Amino acid sequence: MQKMIRQDPPNQVRGPWCSTCDQEKRGDSHWFEVHQLAGALIIRRLGPQARTVAPGHSPVCGEGCLSTLVSHWMSEKAWAPREQTTMEAVAGAMGA
Repeated sequence: MQKMIRQDPPNQVRGPWCSTCDQEKRGDSHWFEVHQLAGALIIRRLGPQARTVAPGHSPVCGEGCLSTLVSHWMSEKAWAPREQTTMEAVAGAMGA
């Protein structure tokens, strides 16, 4: 699901690539990085100059692909055993 950086020609680093539609990040478009943590999704805006995302995080190219990813996550969670997740647990796992 996760795509970090691709190398097309040798020594030419590009990316990140959308984990939903496989589009490359270019310019100042509205990208997000998504991370699943303690049964919750953490969504952050990806800066315009970002070329990588943290390990375990998924780059997403815009609101449409973010919606698709959240919808898939919600569908999976609807059938999974219920977890006891609180905002305190999520904040603690994030180091806040």
